[in-house]
Amino acid sequence: MTDFGKKTPQISELPKTNSGQLKHYAQWAGTYDTDLDQAGYEAPTHAVALMAKLVSIDAQIIEFGCGTGLVGELLAGHGYQRVVGIDQSPEMLDKAKNRSCYQSLREHDLTQPLIDDIRYEAGVCVGVCAFGPVLAQHILHMTAVLVEHAPLILTINGKAWNDHDWVEQLDEAQQRDGFIVEFINTIPYLTNEDVDGKLLIVRNTRFESEVECTQEFS
Repeated sequence: MTDFGKKTPQISELPKTNSGQLKHYAQWAGTYDTDLDQAGYEAPTHAVALMAKLVSIDAQIIEFGCGTGLVGELLAGHGYQRVVGIDQSPEMLDKAKNRSCYQSLREHDLTQPLIDDIRYEAGVCVGVCAFGPVLAQHILHMTAVLVEHAPLILTINGKAWNDHDWVEQLDEAQQRDGFIVEFINTIPYLTNEDVDGKLLIVRNTRFESEVECTQEFS
């Protein structure tokens, strides 16, 4: 791997605190899509392709950390029309709103529990999990609003996977928080930055007593 963010500094300069990220994304929202396209951002394509294999097009889906709506637009292209998006950045949500591919959008900090009357049939979280602030310990905030066994399609930045002990984080979180990692695959992530990523299927097992084993597929 090359130095992370060498060609796209906005990525490597991303703060690891909520307050820092809010300021960063407020300034970055205007060029976010262009910058990620320049970086060869392929994670959304792989996540949505997996969603299309697992989830019917009439399912109620929630996207965690929807940003400017890159994933939502791809979901709409596959025929998904019942998609709710949440993100902590109002500037990014304004961009997502302009894409007209979400049923609704709202602000939320994913390091905090999400209160929702709906239990969703699937979830997706792309480009959020890396070096922080959203880490494995916060996945339960996502699975908590999914119906039992519903898939959460999750991507993790490959450099963070290796440098930030994500394997250990996930092992601990699975034992503690009532979910399992059913599937892990390596995908192209930021191809022009020579950064790969991990694509996961996580399932809510909050009501089960038996925890299954994690599998990694080459």
